[in-house]
Amino acid sequence: MRVSASPVMVPVLSVAFAVASVVGGTLLSIGGTLPISPYVTTISFLIYVICRVLGRGRTGRGWVRRASAATVLADVDRMPIDGVPASGLSGARAAGPRAEAPERPRK
Repeated sequence: MRVSASPVMVPVLSVAFAVASVVGGTLLSIGGTLPISPYVTTISFLIYVICRVLGRGRTGRGWVRRASAATVLADVDRMPIDGVPASGLSGARAAGPRAEAPERPRK
């Protein structure tokens, strides 16, 4: 989740990185004397380091993970109602959106 916040792109990138590591390691081992695994491990580690660097750059520029549904709902509960912050609410209005609002005094 350091490179993309999209729930679709993360598994796609993961598979692409795995295929690149295995194919690259296989091709490198054809011309070398070492088995496949050191090449695959090295390529995977390099991809990991690159993703960490890209992730650090994203968070440094203010990019963050997408908010989960629970986070969004929690933020909605804290939103002001009629200009009154949620922390100042009491009684039925603080209980939630389905609770009945107290009657307002009439002028």
